[in-house]
Amino acid sequence: MGGRLRVNRKKRLRPLIKNADPDTKWSHIHEWYHNDKVGTTEIGDRLGCSRGAVEYALNNSRPSERDAKVPPPLSSEMKRDIAKRRKMVHDLAEVTEGNGVHLRCKFPTAGMIAEEMQRRLGAVEMWSPATVHRDLMHGGTFKCMTRPLTSKARGAYDPVTRLRCIENVLAALELESIIFSDEKWFDTNDHGRRKQYVRVNGGVLYPRQHTQHCTTAHFWGAIGKGFRLLIELPPGMGLGACSADFIRVVLTKYVAEIKRTRSETTYILQQDGNSIHTSKESLRFLGDSGLLFFSKGEWPSYSPDLSPIENLWELLQRKIDAYPKKNLATDAEKKDELIRNVWKAWHSTTQDEIDKYVLSAAERFQECVETGGEWTNH
Repeated sequence: MGGRLRVNRKKRLRPLIKNADPDTKWSHIHEWYHNDKVGTTEIGDRLGCSRGAVEYALNNSRPSERDAKVPPPLSSEMKRDIAKRRKMVHDLAEVTEGNGVHLRCKFPTAGMIAEEMQRRLGAVEMWSPATVHRDLMHGGTFKCMTRPLTSKARGAYDPVTRLRCIENVLAALELESIIFSDEKWFDTNDHGRRKQYVRVNGGVLYPRQHTQHCTTAHFWGAIGKGFRLLIELPPGMGLGACSADFIRVVLTKYVAEIKRTRSETTYILQQDGNSIHTSKESLRFLGDSGLLFFSKGEWPSYSPDLSPIENLWELLQRKIDAYPKKNLATDAEKKDELIRNVWKAWHSTTQDEIDKYVLSAAERFQECVETGGEWTNH
């Protein structure tokens, strides 16, 4: 009971002291430590800081009573060294390798830039990635951005077909009845090629491939208003898969989940133009199961901007990238960790968030109609 009370108190207090001034936090630290006999680790959890910061506050006076520390002035020689270092950092951030669609920065992360500087200048000079990052951010010269996927390219889409299909969808269906589905290759981004430092003025953001020689995991998902489903696909469900595999692995589970939910909404399944998705066998299986679906040609091809599940995939991948990674030795262990993180990110996403993505299709469809079937900004 006592532990539960402490946790609840921490949850109540953290929003109140999150933006408190240093003197107020100092008072809380001394009151909790001396009067309530709370440990330094627990105090750090309540304040969202480290145990060392708590111990520093316990061993020193109030922040307002301390003498202000003024950093010593930099000599002209130190200023020249800093300027020389920043120029080198900026130059390394723009070094490229490859060509065409494979063009990318050779040193895309602060850690790789720091290692290259140490290699060029020798072990005498050594800078941390944090120092390199500050140099790049100094004066608003660079910004760190996520490189776009080449798979998001527009492709050979037809505006006339897109407009005709979307107008038919808007005339015949309600958004709450559509289930958007798609496949996704999640990856671990082992080589740090997802991010890129770009100059604020005139910088070029190079596109990246879907995966770049890193650990991947293949999933199929479907989302709708009040509906969600995620299926892990086996290794054989890549380009060589057939309709029988798709029915056995995916559609049977989708049909079972639809019937299990017993929703009052009559859902209709949306799929992309993959041959195993729109084959006669797959569509016949859905029809024999009593479920509705888009037939071949009823949904426009090369139109990921019209499917809200693409934004959900991006959200899940950002969560996976943010999770701490273990230093694992084998590819099998890395893949197991990636799969666990995918399910963790999936379960941490609420149905309300998914419903917002689904309902955002109204804005996508309307923009597609207003632009005459051209590519939208989603």
